[in-house]
Amino acid sequence: MICISTSSDSRDVLKKISKLLIKNKLSACNKIMKVNSEFLWKDKFHSTVEYKLEVKTIDKLEPLVIKCIKDNHNFDVYELIKYDIEILNPNYKQWFLDQLCI
Repeated sequence: MICISTSSDSRDVLKKISKLLIKNKLSACNKIMKVNSEFLWKDKFHSTVEYKLEVKTIDKLEPLVIKCIKDNHNFDVYELIKYDIEILNPNYKQWFLDQLCI
């Protein structure tokens, strides 16, 4: 299992992406969190409030999740990070897998 994360200055954009992923059974459960972000952009330091979307899914669905993010994101250059996860609760894991289009 994997988690794919992205961030945006628009909570609404991430809510739309999250809803699409769940409705299309590409993810069973996502998290949207408010975060403070600091970065250089065009040689200027920025410190902003952004939102982070964490999408839990499986490797097989990764290309479709990435396409959904790409098609609906409001940034031209957006964060897209993947990391492996392990669900430790067997009951949650079964529920999670039952929600996906696999």
